[in-house]
Amino acid sequence: MLDVSRVQDGALGLHGVALSLPTVVGRDGGTQVLEPALDAAEQAALARSAQVLRDAWATLGAG
Repeated sequence: MLDVSRVQDGALGLHGVALSLPTVVGRDGGTQVLEPALDAAEQAALARSAQVLRDAWATLGAG
């Protein structure tokens, strides 16, 4: 298991944003994201962080 930054596709409710999450890595690359248990405040903070990244990406004309 390694912390791997990749575009998330559903882990912890996140879509289309690159964040580092613990991931099982093998010969085929990252195969499974391990979702840490988060309380409501942590989940809200993660969602805010993801939105900050999306907004920053959009200002670059990339989103």
